[in-house]
Amino acid sequence: MIWKLFIALFSLSLFAAAPKHAKMTATMISIEKKNFLAITLKNDPHWHTYWKNPGDAGLATEFIFSAGENKYSFHQMPWPLPTRFVEEGNMITFGYEGTYTFFFGLSENDIKSLEGKKLKAYGKWLICKDICIPGKDEVYIEFKSGSQTLITDHDFLMPKQDILKAYRALPETKETSQIEYFLSASKEENIVYLHYFIKDLTDLDKNNNILTPFSNELVGFGHEDLFYNSQTKTYMGQVKLDWNGIYQEPEVTLPKNGRFRKPLNLSFLFKRSSQQPAFRINKSFSSFNPSPINLQTIQSGYQPLSSRKEQKKNESGHNDKKDTNALIYLIFALLGGFILNFMPCVLPVISLKLYSLIEHSNESRSNILKHNLFYSLGVISTFVLLAIITLALKSSGQAIGWGFQLQSPHFLLIMLIILWIMTLNLFGLFEFATPGGSKIGNIKTDSGFTGDFLTGVFATILSTPCSAPFLGAALTFAFTTSTLNLFLIFILLGIGLSSP
Repeated sequence: MIWKLFIALFSLSLFAAAPKHAKMTATMISIEKKNFLAITLKNDPHWHTYWKNPGDAGLATEFIFSAGENKYSFHQMPWPLPTRFVEEGNMITFGYEGTYTFFFGLSENDIKSLEGKKLKAYGKWLICKDICIPGKDEVYIEFKSGSQTLITDHDFLMPKQDILKAYRALPETKETSQIEYFLSASKEENIVYLHYFIKDLTDLDKNNNILTPFSNELVGFGHEDLFYNSQTKTYMGQVKLDWNGIYQEPEVTLPKNGRFRKPLNLSFLFKRSSQQPAFRINKSFSSFNPSPINLQTIQSGYQPLSSRKEQKKNESGHNDKKDTNALIYLIFALLGGFILNFMPCVLPVISLKLYSLIEHSNESRSNILKHNLFYSLGVISTFVLLAIITLALKSSGQAIGWGFQLQSPHFLLIMLIILWIMTLNLFGLFEFATPGGSKIGNIKTDSGFTGDFLTGVFATILSTPCSAPFLGAALTFAFTTSTLNLFLIFILLGIGLSSP
C-alpha cells in the first residue's frame, strides 16, 4: 500500500507549474489629454509571443478586463509593429521579443464607472523559443479619488518616457500612392497571387516584411518574396494567397470570371525602411485577373533580394532532397515519441501502465504481449485521430500547434478530474469493473484489454503539452508537409511513445 501511495504522489508532483517566460505590468497614463491603460510585457531573452496575425503558426496575445463581476471592453489602439521570425521548417511567424506595450483608451465614463473599484487586467499568450508554452499573468489597478494605483507587485515598471516612445511608434492608418497592386489567378485551384510594386525604398528592414498582412477570413497569406529591378529601381513583392472562402458557411467560392461578389478588403503594415515608422494601409479589390499568371513573365527583369534569394534557395534544396529530409523527420518523430515516455507530462500515466504490468507478471508471455499491444493500439489510434483533426484544421485555415487544447479550461478540468479518479484508484480506494464483470469472471477494466487501450489513449492526450528532443522538428514538418507525411509523422510518434 505504501509503494502505491509513493507512485501516486510522485506522479502528481510531476505536474509542477512551468516558468512563464514573460511578465506583465500596467500603467495608467494621460497622453494628449486622453487616458490610456498601457499593458507592458517583458519576455525572457530569445522568447517571443505573437501578433494579431501570428503567421504560419501561433496564437495572438489576448487581454481581458474586469472589475468584480463586470467585464470591460476598452478601445484598443493599434498593436506595436511586430518582428518577423523564420522558425524551424521555414515557418514564418510575426510577433514580439523583449519589452513591448499595448495601449487601451479609457473614456471619462469608463473611469467614473471604475471609481472605488479594482480593475483586473488578465493577459494570456503563447510564448515560444524551441518549444511553445501557454502563458498568462494578471495585474490589478485601484481607482479612487481621481487617481489610479497599480497594486500588483511586479519585478519591473515601465518608465513614463519609454511608454511615450512606444505610443508614438504605434502604426497609424494612412493612404499611399507609392504602391501599385496586381491580383491574378493561378494555375492551382483556389490560389491567387498578389504582386505589388514600390519605388524608392531605402535601407530595408531585413527583420520585417515590406507588407505584413493582417489576418483575413477569406484568404490565407503565404510568404513574401521580394525582388528588385535595378534599371527601374523598383521593388516587387509576391505573395501566394490561399482562398479560404470555400471553408466558410455559407461557402464563398473564388469567382471564375474574376469579379468578387463583395470587395475583398485586405490590410497590411507598410514598412518603408528601418529608420521610418510603419503605418497601416487598407486596399480593396473588386476583381482580379482570371487568367492564370505566369510567374516567370512577371519576374522578368527582377532579381531576388539576397536574403529572400537565400531563403528560396533553401526551399529549392528542400524540394530536391524531399525524400531524404522526409526520412530524417520520420526518424525524429520515432525518437521524439520514445523520449516522450520520460517527460513529466507522460510519466504519471506510464506509472499506471507499469503498475498494471506488475499485476500481470504471473500471466503467460502471450497474454502480457496482448496487454501491451492493446496499450500500443490505444496510443497509435489516438495519434491517427490527432492527425485527422490537424488535417481538418489546416484545411479550414486555422492556426494550429502542438497541445493547444491544453489552453481550454474545460479540457483541463476534465483531465484533472480523470487524474484525481485514477489517483484514488492507485490508493486502492476502489476498483473499476466492466459491466457484467461478475458474470464473466469479474474481469476489471484496469487489468483488462479495454483498460490497456484507454490507458494508451490517456497517455497520448497528456503527452500533447510536452516537448522532447527531435519532437519540435518533426511536428513543424508535419504541420507544413503533405497529408501522407503528416499521417506518417503522427503514426511514428505513436509507435515511439508506445515502444517501451
